[in-house]
Amino acid sequence: MKLLFLVCTLLISLSHAVLLAGTETPQVFEPQVAGTFYSSNEKVLESQISGFFKNVPNQETKGKPIALISPHAGYQYSGQVAAHGFQLIQNQGFTRVIILAPYHGKSGKRFRGVSILKAKHFKTPLGLIPVDQEVCIQLLHTPATFTYPSTKREYNLIGSYKGAYEGEHSLEMQLPFLQMSLGNFKLVPIIIGLLEGEDFDTIANILKPFMNNKTLVIASSDFTHFGQAFNYIPFKDNVKENIEKLDYGAFAKILIKDFEGLKNYRASTGFNACGIFPIALLLKILPEDTIGEVLNYDTSGRQTKNYIHSVSYASILFTKPSSPKNGQYSPPNKTGISLR
Repeated sequence: MKLLFLVCTLLISLSHAVLLAGTETPQVFEPQVAGTFYSSNEKVLESQISGFFKNVPNQETKGKPIALISPHAGYQYSGQVAAHGFQLIQNQGFTRVIILAPYHGKSGKRFRGVSILKAKHFKTPLGLIPVDQEVCIQLLHTPATFTYPSTKREYNLIGSYKGAYEGEHSLEMQLPFLQMSLGNFKLVPIIIGLLEGEDFDTIANILKPFMNNKTLVIASSDFTHFGQAFNYIPFKDNVKENIEKLDYGAFAKILIKDFEGLKNYRASTGFNACGIFPIALLLKILPEDTIGEVLNYDTSGRQTKNYIHSVSYASILFTKPSSPKNGQYSPPNKTGISLR
């Protein structure tokens, strides 16, 4: 067991050696899942996303949008849910988007901390998105470390690991929607690896100064992954109802920004949202007066009428209350919860 621990520590340490490797910044990072998770044809992709937007009913926000939790499955499964969130960020003046996306381990190397994409542009079938070089360079030069008890050595929490982005879909799936919703904007791409203990506060405090009225933050995540394929079968009866109950139990913690509550909920239920780290980090970043609301929810089980395997999708919007007009009474919201 001790040997296994040492090997794991060494592997993660080696990953950090790669994470911090300095290379010249490439001009373009090519799309990784165009043609599989979504269409690689520009016109087909535009038509598909436009169709999703047309199916979203009229929505009103309770304030200024500042953050989204958005799904990242293939568009045929989660695109309609995602459209509910992206429709509400249109015409809000956003010029920068920070995406917090989970690492699914496609390159096979786990890492602790966060990885900033080292590229000048991220390409999709809809064109090039400029990566915000100023912010990314500042992040890469900000001191943030953790220490392994076994070695007493310090390692950086923020680095640039190309392997974090190779074959990864969780960040890329947000981009065509953003291109259709915002037009021109700068991207701060962040893939989240393992985070422990104080890591969340350390990284959240580094990111907070970059949030302003023109910056949107997106946490990319799907929710419950049910079935043998995901090694998660916490119940065998009333699967549809129990999956929904499980997801909404997590939503209740997320909407009130209860970081510890979400952590305990995961420990007690085994709740296996793949983007649990990006979501938890987002909860640490959001201002106190932020209001969350679930815009839309669905499951692949409902869509396929087969709950042997099912993945859940939700679009969750966070807004800051609009400033009341002079002389207008604005009663306090004691719970901060809003469920549509």
